[in-house]
Amino acid sequence: MSRNTMLALGCAGLIFCGGIVALFFVVGGLGAVGYLMSDVDGLEVSSDIPEIIPAGERFTLTVSASNVGEEAFDITEIDFVSQHWQILSVEAVMPQTTGQDQTGDRISFDYAQSLAAGEQMTFEFVGVADDPVTLDVEVQVFSGLAYTSTMVNLPIANVQPTPTTIALVETAVPVATPEEAADTQAAAEITTDAGSAEIPTTSSVQIFAFYDDPLDFENGGYWHGSGSIVTEDGLILTNAHVVLPDYEYTPEALVVALTASADEPPVPTYVAEIVNYDAYLDLAVIRVTTDLNGNPIDPNSLNLRPVQFGDSDAINLGDDLLILGYPGIGGETITATTGVVAGFTQQRGVKGRAFIKTNATMAGGVSGGMALDEQNRVIGIPTELGSGSDDTDAVDCRFLADTNGDGSIDEGDVCVPTGGFINALRPVNLALPLIAEAKGIPLSDLVPSGSTANAQDNVADETTVDRTPPDMSNAFGFDTFQGENASDAWDYVDEHTRAEVVNGLMEVEIIEAGWISNNWWEDDFDDIYLAVDARQVDGVTGDGSMSLMCRASDADNMYAFDISNDGWFAIWKLEDNDWSSLVEWTQAAAIKQGDAWNKIQVACVGNDLSLWVNDQFLISIEDDTFSSGDAGFAAGSFEESNTNFEFDNFQLARP
Repeated sequence: MSRNTMLALGCAGLIFCGGIVALFFVVGGLGAVGYLMSDVDGLEVSSDIPEIIPAGERFTLTVSASNVGEEAFDITEIDFVSQHWQILSVEAVMPQTTGQDQTGDRISFDYAQSLAAGEQMTFEFVGVADDPVTLDVEVQVFSGLAYTSTMVNLPIANVQPTPTTIALVETAVPVATPEEAADTQAAAEITTDAGSAEIPTTSSVQIFAFYDDPLDFENGGYWHGSGSIVTEDGLILTNAHVVLPDYEYTPEALVVALTASADEPPVPTYVAEIVNYDAYLDLAVIRVTTDLNGNPIDPNSLNLRPVQFGDSDAINLGDDLLILGYPGIGGETITATTGVVAGFTQQRGVKGRAFIKTNATMAGGVSGGMALDEQNRVIGIPTELGSGSDDTDAVDCRFLADTNGDGSIDEGDVCVPTGGFINALRPVNLALPLIAEAKGIPLSDLVPSGSTANAQDNVADETTVDRTPPDMSNAFGFDTFQGENASDAWDYVDEHTRAEVVNGLMEVEIIEAGWISNNWWEDDFDDIYLAVDARQVDGVTGDGSMSLMCRASDADNMYAFDISNDGWFAIWKLEDNDWSSLVEWTQAAAIKQGDAWNKIQVACVGNDLSLWVNDQFLISIEDDTFSSGDAGFAAGSFEESNTNFEFDNFQLARP
């Protein structure tokens, strides 16, 4: 069981006694649900589809729900009933669905949308049908167990799709070696119907992160994302999560596949290494180092085709965007999707524009690719770590299509972000300092041409963040667990856990796996700084966590900041006995591994929750659920019993 699952499930129920949290599980009963064969009072349902749907091409089915009654009601589910769902895949759903299921001839999408009297709401479903057929589909819109339905006819035909804004220009130049890649990179391009400036197709790459059997595309284990060539000598910009380790796997090789033809899959050509990254911004720069046989590459001989940078501070609401990347859904070739700038979002720790919101539809594999302005200059990087929403830092990314061909739709497939505006872009101005540092050139050399006079200052300001650790010099509460400061008030022992002060240290033993030992400084703190030194003495690496906690009103409501001894951190919220992740498990080089000591530092100030380890800033987020409560520290193990931890120098200070 993964760490995420253990926290999400193992902490589903909590019993608090004497500072110890016990885990238990509650299993609900089973029952049967029947649908009422009656219309929802006041609900009218209509649909809109293209006149002809080309087989193999994306299409959008729009369902409109109108409340013509006098009372409000909730839209709880939309079902599509047809005998031919096996030829149709649904790739994106808007607005956000809370759940999706397919059984027999019915595919269902769960919602929690309130529809006031006189209000109309539209739901969009983006799908692809592989074979020509006429589908008769019953659309059922539910409120509770009752529904109103309408019939939809989907005419799917073998026809050449009508050209839209983006047309792919055919080329037939394969890439097999680095030398051929350098000669043929200019062979493929995407142009607009209006014949405007060339779109930098050949500057887009696909990146494969192999964590098992490197370079074996048939049997090896890997994930993939997209990237953009930013220098002729082989620097590539992408998302940090595309190339950094995740909790379970560490990439052994990064393979770069070049685009030489817009209608052919990219060809793996180079191996690259990470040269710079910022996990908080989810940005990374990698460098081509060898060919696939391990032969070193002379960077001066690459002559790759870099992108041009635009000014992400200069774009405005409604500006057109073009997204390039390799989504993994709808084929293996490069994909171009269009959208507009839908807004901008700020983020704690980032000055200025932290995200560019867009309504462009992007699947997970596009992460790390490029977003182009109307002059085909890069102004943003698609990222699935940021939704651009004001109230969440994670895209709602759902697995809606069998992208790996194993016959099932699960976490092995590429996810499709769903929800209000689908996804978000990191402004390219945030990436320029990383690129300049990797290239070893002044930041001014990368300032976009045509920018305003103060563009260089704006770029620098956006990444100038106050990440100073909390000042504990005036700590009003502390415990060094020795001498006159030692207290036996912390001591607690039972058959599951042991917590006691021994030889100037606070020892915590998790006797039985799945238990957590919480140790509280009880007071109603609002804004508070916390710090503690902690280490895992023994046990399985990565199986336990050490935590600081703030604003605990009781055993069922609090914030928790966790680190592990294999270099990972996370932030959790326990609300009404229900755990949810505010920051998923993320790797950080600042965390010392093994049995080394780590200083954990936390600031809970206003709505800002910030975490440092060993005086190095890791992350800062916003949440307004809790305003005050107790503070403390904790340790726990997930699957291994008899795991020991030590704590020292627990401190509390006011901002």
